[in-house]
Amino acid sequence: MDIDNADGPAAAAAAGVQGGAANGSVSLRDVTDQLDSMTSQMAACTEAAKLSTSQLDDNTAEDRGRLADALKTFTDAHSTLRNQLTHILTTLRAPRYKVGTRVSVAAEERRGDSVWVTAAVYHTEETDGGTVVFMREVEGREENLKPVTVPHRTKPPPQHNQDLRMGGKTFSWKGKRDNQQGGAVTSVGTTTKAQQSTPVVSVGAGRRLPREGLILICGYGVWPLFDNSIAKEAGAQCRQVDIDCSRAADRAFWQTMPANVAMRWGGRMPKIARIWCCHPAGEGAWCLDVISALIEGHTEGRTAMVAEKRTEAERRGEAADIPDGSLTTIAFEAAELSDEVMQSVRRTNPGLPSVSAPLPSLPALTSISGLTRRHRGIGNRGWRAPSLERVQAHEHKAEVLQEVPVAAEEGQPGPLANLEDVGPIEIPANLTTNQQALTIWCTRLQMLGSGLVSRGCRRSIKSLKVKFVNRAVVSPRLFDFAEALQTFASAVCIEDAPISFKGVVGWFLLKTLYRPLFPAAPSPVLETLMHQLANQATEVGVDLRWYTLAAPATPAMLDMARGLAFNKATRVVVLGVDQPAQAAPAPAHPALAIIHQIQPMPQVSSLFLDKHTALAAGIQLASKMPNLRELSIQGGVPMEEALQAIKAIGCERELDEVDLSDIQGVGSGGIDIGEHIREGFPQITKLVVDLRVPGGVTDFVEFACSSVRSLLQLKCKTVDLLLRGLDADTRSRLESAVPAQLGSIVGTMIWCSQKGEKLRITAEHDSG
Repeated sequence: MDIDNADGPAAAAAAGVQGGAANGSVSLRDVTDQLDSMTSQMAACTEAAKLSTSQLDDNTAEDRGRLADALKTFTDAHSTLRNQLTHILTTLRAPRYKVGTRVSVAAEERRGDSVWVTAAVYHTEETDGGTVVFMREVEGREENLKPVTVPHRTKPPPQHNQDLRMGGKTFSWKGKRDNQQGGAVTSVGTTTKAQQSTPVVSVGAGRRLPREGLILICGYGVWPLFDNSIAKEAGAQCRQVDIDCSRAADRAFWQTMPANVAMRWGGRMPKIARIWCCHPAGEGAWCLDVISALIEGHTEGRTAMVAEKRTEAERRGEAADIPDGSLTTIAFEAAELSDEVMQSVRRTNPGLPSVSAPLPSLPALTSISGLTRRHRGIGNRGWRAPSLERVQAHEHKAEVLQEVPVAAEEGQPGPLANLEDVGPIEIPANLTTNQQALTIWCTRLQMLGSGLVSRGCRRSIKSLKVKFVNRAVVSPRLFDFAEALQTFASAVCIEDAPISFKGVVGWFLLKTLYRPLFPAAPSPVLETLMHQLANQATEVGVDLRWYTLAAPATPAMLDMARGLAFNKATRVVVLGVDQPAQAAPAPAHPALAIIHQIQPMPQVSSLFLDKHTALAAGIQLASKMPNLRELSIQGGVPMEEALQAIKAIGCERELDEVDLSDIQGVGSGGIDIGEHIREGFPQITKLVVDLRVPGGVTDFVEFACSSVRSLLQLKCKTVDLLLRGLDADTRSRLESAVPAQLGSIVGTMIWCSQKGEKLRITAEHDSG
């Protein structure tokens, strides 16, 4: 439990910025702050020491030595803190508290750590150790509080050589040493990495402990050992504050800090330019009360510093060239913590402190990033940020903005009048495949646009970024998506603001272009969307199955197709339908006109064609694939037409593999490839033919051998013939008979194997 007068010079000194006794003595509030922080410091030391030593093994001599060193380092650090605390307690003389005096008491045993309450002194006793003060709470529960012994004060504690580290920024303060150590010039310096400098920390018994050792145990420097002058001097040099949940020591430090202490610390740091908070994933409100208090304390400290410097400049008759604000960036970031670490996470839903008057002003703030709906509490604190240009939220932007005040009157600029960036607008994975998800997203985007406009953001956004969270599929639902995005951009973006679409794009379904819903005059957003997603797509799909749902190619469709460049696509799939042999030829599918217009696909190496009607589109697509290496045809396509389609690709082509599955149209005599097919056939390394043996075959050995001989005439390096529809006895008989009968083919190796219910005949032709 800590105690201090509720008013007078001590209360002024408690603010940590100005005030205090006229003779320069240290106020009692400073001592209570130190005791508060030292308690948290030792808890963090213990946690960090356990974390460090738990990674060692006491079965090896090396680790036993490291364990001993770690224990000694921690013991020395503990001894230092204990000695300093003893020194402070034995050298301070408390004021004599009179009955009836009101004091501020930090009731540490209460939930919430160091909750300050007002109490009245009803009895005191003087002892050799100090004044024992008996108090009763005068607000709230009005109960008797635990008596506190306040040590006598004789003189303020001396300054000490220390290093302190606050959230990743290290400050080194070297104060004047006593007569035994000799004098030293006072200096203040900074470094961004603790291991780059080697100052030491003075400890008892003449031992000099390297700062790295202290930081290893504590995770940060020993703030509690500094008096006001050192704390203010270090704070005055601070440009960035990192509040990090990922480090055990830092996490314990921030979780145990009272909000009023954070407020005073913020006041000591009037030059902060950036505040970064790394919170546990899903717990955006972690230590949000500390962050808010730190920021608002900074605004008070900055206002006081600016006023003081301008007064001094005016007194000297000079111009005061000092900006009103320094804090430009507030950034939040989520960190994934293990389940074990999450058990030590506290303060995930704190109540925010009340806002003091006047409302906090952040005139230099230009960017707030990483917001989630858990950060909504900071939106209703009345922060004035006239220079704000960028607000970036990972989710629920509209909900985050609900707490930001709207323009006071019609025609007023509003708090977001200068907003230039709202960060990436995230698109869920199922947006283009689920109509309900698309409707919800469009509604939220409309809410976001209305929220921005009502708060002054009217055509001020300079660019728009859209991010697909997971693999996106380009489908006809993009029309509604693009329309909603166009409405949003027209309301909040400047004219011709660039829009970028990022993320992993999986399938680009070409049917998007030949659906009846395709607009006659595509919007700029739709054009940009289609072009950028086509460039990022890894797979292209052409669906010819629903001809009745296709619309004839319009000029708008063809113009859009001409702008599509599938530069990253590696695979194309064409889905067709069966075409009866006696049926009249169907009219040309509009997809063929679209395919004719699209640009070459330089990275596509695999083409998959399913069913008969896919062949024509496949041939047309293959002409745009200079690096095609694999071709697959399946779905009951007749053997003759499949071979004709392969030949149409061009004799100059070299294919690594051609796979013909579920081939039809083979007679009882086996596969027969005529001369008209063999002439001008592409060069193929491996040809795989999978077919069911037709009914009516009487000599299975001859059927298999005749088919293999015919396929070898295509000059392929390797031929794999997979025969289905054979019983086990027939497969076993062919497995030995076929290699023997085909062994007379010069320069060819023949072998057979059974693969499930299939017989595989492999022929490797040296001249292929």
